Amino acid sequence: MDRATREVPSAVRALLWCATALVLLLLPSAPVCGQADRPPRAGASADRPGPWTELTRRDLAAMRETLLENHPGPVDPQNPAYREWLDHGYERALAMADSVDSLDGMMAVLSFYTSGFEDGHLGWNPNYERAYSLWPGFVPALRQGRFVVDTVAPFARSDALREGAEIVDCDGETLQHRLTQRVMSFREGIPSLEASRVRLAPGVLVDRFNPWLPQPGHCRVRPSPGAAPVDVSLSWRWIGRAELKPLLSRAAYGPGVDRYAITHPADGVAWVTIPSFAENVGDHRAGLQRLIDGLPAERDDRLIVFDVRGNGGGNSAWGKRILSALFGEDYIERVDEATFAHVYTEWRASKGNAEFIERYTLPRFKKGSETRVYLEKLVAAMRQGMAEGRELVRVEDDSQAEEADSATVPPSPLGRHVILLTDGWCASACLDFADLLHAIPGVRHAGATTYADAVYIDNRGGLLPSGIGTFGFSMKVYRHRPRGNNEPYRPDLPYPGDRWETGRLQAWLLRAAGGRAGPGQAAGSAPGAPCPATSPPPAAAWRRSGD
Repeated sequence: MDRATREVPSAVRALLWCATALVLLLLPSAPVCGQADRPPRAGASADRPGPWTELTRRDLAAMRETLLENHPGPVDPQNPAYREWLDHGYERALAMADSVDSLDGMMAVLSFYTSGFEDGHLGWNPNYERAYSLWPGFVPALRQGRFVVDTVAPFARSDALREGAEIVDCDGETLQHRLTQRVMSFREGIPSLEASRVRLAPGVLVDRFNPWLPQPGHCRVRPSPGAAPVDVSLSWRWIGRAELKPLLSRAAYGPGVDRYAITHPADGVAWVTIPSFAENVGDHRAGLQRLIDGLPAERDDRLIVFDVRGNGGGNSAWGKRILSALFGEDYIERVDEATFAHVYTEWRASKGNAEFIERYTLPRFKKGSETRVYLEKLVAAMRQGMAEGRELVRVEDDSQAEEADSATVPPSPLGRHVILLTDGWCASACLDFADLLHAIPGVRHAGATTYADAVYIDNRGGLLPSGIGTFGFSMKVYRHRPRGNNEPYRPDLPYPGDRWETGRLQAWLLRAAGGRAGPGQAAGSAPGAPCPATSPPPAAAWRRSGD
């Protein structure tokens, strides 16, 4: 039984609404720009714990049971660490649940458990999130292994605390330690990945009311290289998500590209921006198709840049179609066959997975279509595997992958004219896109080291028993993928700058690639840092995600 997909009991729903309302009532309401304290927790008293421990335990049990029954990781002989965390991480999370007395604490424990798997395709998404957090008035950035101040609000600025100053430590703890050993344990980060560290570093001092991450009281800051560290007392203020998000983004890789377009920053240079491969979001499908329609006309350009900054994935089929439009369908098919000749997948055989595919996936495809025939074979293989006691199964179509002959990718006259530009957000289908480009002789890779993903993929999910969020997990595992488990791509043309505005990147990359930037490509100005109200309006303290 998939406990994570059960209906939420009405009593639990009522409990959540009452507890959330209590959080709102306990918050101060007078907006002033001054020192702020954490709001009091809801539902706890000296002689009686709140109702949150049992809710947390139920959700943890549902997560563990669902993974144990349906995910390939717990039975993967090539990854024993997955099963180890399933059990050991569960025990640690249960121990933490004993002290949970707030929605904040509950969310922290659930995130602790899911983060420990270091699986980018596994996680939970809360239906509620705070509209406001607390911050000390500055945002750090991780650059060349050092934490430096990227943005400072007027209320926090001083001779020592200014842009570019190095943060030595806070309450005696380096930010590197706080980030990798504490924050990442609750933020689905992977400490070994450069991209993960850079992405999460700007939020290392944001107080999201996690009971296991208390606010530091002071930091030691080195105003300039070689200067003696100066002790700075921290003043915590409220800041809304709308104000905070662009500051965090700016301190990492910037906001990424936001439109599907082919522009020409210099003569003979095509700059192709692909913000996402997620076809079912907004007008993405139309934007992806515009690129496919326009790329054949760019084959004579001396330089073609695929800019995928901020692209977190989607449907990998679009990446293949985009490259086919430029290189030709036959050529990309040969690249695909050579790159993935030995790749195959194993699916976790379970009643829940078979029923999900049969009920929700099969109806999306016409009878007799290639995809539907494959899925029908998959469901049959799962049921046969369960009957025979096999936990991982392969579909007949994949059976020859290991024995396939390796093919050589022929050179393409276009290859040496193409550059892939990535930041640390490139993941999932964006990495599949990179797989193909890296296999084409002559193609160069610029920018920053990509993100990485686990070998587990093809997700499904459902509502947690508490109703506070949904839980998603994978049903299959890749074997012999070009990239190993959580292995990123590193550029041969690493971007040396700190700012990721398009104009700066174009000027740098065209110089590095032997081209010349066109006019009007100066970098954009940096946004100012606000001084938000100390106490947000009560109605804004908690809201449903996406509202």
